Amino acid sequence: MPPRIPGRSVLPPMSRSQNGRSPLPPMSNSPGGLRGRPSSGRMGKPGLNLSQLGLTPKQEQTPFANFSKYVDPSGKLNFAGKAIIHADGVNFSNGNSFAIKMDDLILQEELGKGQYGTVQKVKHRVTNVTMAMKEIRLELDETKLHQILMELDILHKSSGEYIVEFYGAFFIESCVYYCMEYMDAGSLDKLYGEGVPEDVLAKIATSMLKGLKFLKDELSIIHRDVKPTNVLANKQGQVKLCDFGVSGQLEKSLAKTNIGCQSYMAPERIKAVNTYSVSSDVWSLGISLVEIAIGHYPYKYDNMFAQLKAIIDDEPPSLPSETFSIEACDFVAACLQKDPNKRPTYAELLEHPFIKKYEDVDIDMAKWAKEAYEASTQQQLYQATIGIDFLSKTMYLEDKTVRLQLWDTAGQERFRSLIPSYIRDSSVAVIVYDISNRQSFINTSKWIDDVRAERGEDVIIVLVGNKSDLSDKREVTTDDGEKRAKELSVMFIETSAKAGHNVKTLFKKIAQSLPGVDGSTIQSDSKDSMQKVNLNNTESNTSGCAC
Repeated sequence: MPPRIPGRSVLPPMSRSQNGRSPLPPMSNSPGGLRGRPSSGRMGKPGLNLSQLGLTPKQEQTPFANFSKYVDPSGKLNFAGKAIIHADGVNFSNGNSFAIKMDDLILQEELGKGQYGTVQKVKHRVTNVTMAMKEIRLELDETKLHQILMELDILHKSSGEYIVEFYGAFFIESCVYYCMEYMDAGSLDKLYGEGVPEDVLAKIATSMLKGLKFLKDELSIIHRDVKPTNVLANKQGQVKLCDFGVSGQLEKSLAKTNIGCQSYMAPERIKAVNTYSVSSDVWSLGISLVEIAIGHYPYKYDNMFAQLKAIIDDEPPSLPSETFSIEACDFVAACLQKDPNKRPTYAELLEHPFIKKYEDVDIDMAKWAKEAYEASTQQQLYQATIGIDFLSKTMYLEDKTVRLQLWDTAGQERFRSLIPSYIRDSSVAVIVYDISNRQSFINTSKWIDDVRAERGEDVIIVLVGNKSDLSDKREVTTDDGEKRAKELSVMFIETSAKAGHNVKTLFKKIAQSLPGVDGSTIQSDSKDSMQKVNLNNTESNTSGCAC
């Protein structure tokens, strides 16, 4: 494999075939290894026949008849002559072809889940290149099919250092898979922590601007979903745009649909009283940069409607002047003009004093990305989680019945915000660590201290070693857990939420320990409750986007 060129992906230059892009290599089993115009015959299995580009079987107008417009009898997914995806790759109508299949890939780990599917970390067997593979479940949904085609179309046409690299796509078993550059530091919403310094913010802004400008100038595309979760970084310090499923073609510089994440929408898009132009993405850029700079989504809200009202009626958010320069504050203010006609263009923003101020300054973005990633990883290790999702549990103890009320707050609030609103009135706190993760065990002392700081000794604490089914990966012994529990004067048990091991025993221990259970028969409906301390999500002031 050739040495890495600064600003380019790790894959050798074999993902482009025409229009002034990378030179044609010999045919190979590499991602994108098949180049040039697709053959009129068969290409491996099941291959491609150009006559199928216009295939639209005539059947009754039922959902499945509609589906047959896209999937032909040989199992190829046909996008109205623009692209054909099959088990061995994808062929676009402009002649670009990308050959890759599931057998080429080694699945490594799940990176995340989205609205339509999952993203897996995979390794290509031949080139040893690590990739991110997006799996999208195909449904009888015209909108989803359009989004798949839009993202594939943008990715395969994009080149440069500000858009994630595209390695290929294939279609098997009602799922579309496409492989992209693996950005090993993750999305910016996981990296900004309590906020980034101004020089780093300037470099991030520059990369986002250049990526958005490329989409507009070269492909006539509006992104329409600009937000920190759709901006990725790698440990080399590169920052790139991703997720183009809701992007749209420009028609006379205007788009007429209103899609994307509402939390980052410009006021004119929320009002939906007019068409919007590329300046709407400029607003989303501004909101994203404020969030990245201060470490949380800038609008405070109790619900989505209140948030949208604030976007329309309140003054736009700004950078704190005591922390950021006049140039930085002015840049954000320019992006967040309520009147879309007053917002600058991408070209104008790239000439803004804020961007020019750091243009020639050598900022170690690789160092920032690595440190931010490590901090993010440590924060995740600071979390203690359990996979029990009951809302209530009734226990029968001889002649006594105890109903446990549980609050499952997984993925909702920071642990710190749970203390006043949940722990204060609870009777039991369950502190969980992962037996295959030593650091999570070490962190339990902190959680127990936090609970006792709020409740004193008026709370039953249970230390739980979860994932006992992973005995071959154990980093914390049972003796370690028992010793820690004895030192802290708490109860202890090991469980496997996945296998169901000791889960009932855990609830029974809790029920037996509640005040009054040893006395007369109790029907506990209000006071006796178990607090599940689940720290699976540490985000604060998130955007509220389920997109």
